[in-house]
Amino acid sequence: MKKLKIAFKTLGCKSNLYDTILIESNLDKFGYQKVEFDDIADIYIINTCSVTASADSQSRQLIRKAKRNNPDGDVIVTGCYAQIAPDELADLIEVKKVFLNTQKNEIADYIFKNYIDSSEKNTLELSENIDFLEKNIIFDKNSDKSEHFPPQNKSEIDENIGSDSMILNFDSRTRPFIKIQDGCKSFCTYCIIPYGRTVMKSMPSNEVIEQIETLVKNAYNEVVLTGIHLGYYGLDFNNGENLNTLLEKIERESSIKRVRISSIDPHEITAEFVDILKKSAKIQHHLHIALQYGDDQILKLMNRRDSTSDIIEKIEYLKSEIEDINFGFDVIIGFPSENETHFNNTIELIKKLKPGYLHVFPFSPRKKTEAYSFKNQIPNSVKKERARVMREIGKYLQKERMISTLNSVQNVLFEEEIISDNLTYIRGYSSEYWDVWVENPDNIIKKHSIHKVKVIKIEGDKFFGKLPIHL
Repeated sequence: MKKLKIAFKTLGCKSNLYDTILIESNLDKFGYQKVEFDDIADIYIINTCSVTASADSQSRQLIRKAKRNNPDGDVIVTGCYAQIAPDELADLIEVKKVFLNTQKNEIADYIFKNYIDSSEKNTLELSENIDFLEKNIIFDKNSDKSEHFPPQNKSEIDENIGSDSMILNFDSRTRPFIKIQDGCKSFCTYCIIPYGRTVMKSMPSNEVIEQIETLVKNAYNEVVLTGIHLGYYGLDFNNGENLNTLLEKIERESSIKRVRISSIDPHEITAEFVDILKKSAKIQHHLHIALQYGDDQILKLMNRRDSTSDIIEKIEYLKSEIEDINFGFDVIIGFPSENETHFNNTIELIKKLKPGYLHVFPFSPRKKTEAYSFKNQIPNSVKKERARVMREIGKYLQKERMISTLNSVQNVLFEEEIISDNLTYIRGYSSEYWDVWVENPDNIIKKHSIHKVKVIKIEGDKFFGKLPIHL
């Protein structure tokens, strides 16, 4: 029997990538053939992002590209864009089916029901989700949208991320991560994500441990904890569990060597959180912090919970307690009403706090958000120039931090073999998330192994090093 060919494309954050890998894992029982997105496939599954207008546009381009790749193939769309504007996507002639974010776990069953031959179905188990699909599958080209739009019922809202959201096998090329949390209720005025990730869910801590141990058995030494808003982990439990208690449980009960936290807000850097990081033998000394801006007036317009004084207090305390901490900031440039004073205040705050890197985003007005209708929108030319200036500051701060790190010994988890300029290297990431390359002509260093590396040279944004000690 000819296997069904399925191609996948993911836009956006690690949570979206996790969801795509989960869809792939759910499809494994059907014995499909995974192909590249540029190849001819029977089904193209596109997991969209909607954090910016550009992301929406990129999603539409991918939809058209998939149909060009195979005019006879079907395009299935899910993700935040699908959650926010399902009608808009369903109206695209290239799209066969749209699934909301809340329905991603139903995609495999839909494919089973509609694409697997009846002779093959007899050898496979039908999921309990099939009955749900019969009644609630959304936006088929031949369906009445108003009748088939699925309600967000109580079970969807109350149900935690559970065993049906666990990935047991990661591709060997993938740095494994676990989506322990989904949903956001912050409603920052610029952000569309709470509209696309409306349901607050967390993975129970015992299942987090179970998935970590499965990855350990598959020879992984590091996991990344990810979510839409990690600081909201456990809010749906009502049992006292939160991100801090989860980290303590991972420290006590898991056998993983390294744990990395994907992103956190400044106000979530509490004394308890810092103390856990400081004492932990597993949690890496690297944080990605959603700063967003460095002026109180703009932070208030953004509906951010942190003031600049709060931010300074949190970051300075973090640095004083964990001297080797490496951290970076997300920064949004060109928010409505931003003037030179606001911008310069942000520059001064960032220079004072000295992050190791910056991720800079020009403000993108999104329909349905408050900031979309704010007055005093900033011209694109001004946003572009200010973003350029901020990125240059980020490069300078990164170089400064790297120079201060030079000749130190870093614990590096090696992940990828590379041939460059006729030399064989293996590269990986240090505890502080520095990109480190080491010559490896005799294949002494193996992928997924951890070694102590003395970093002795800087080239661009990466270190080159040598092995003084083997773990």
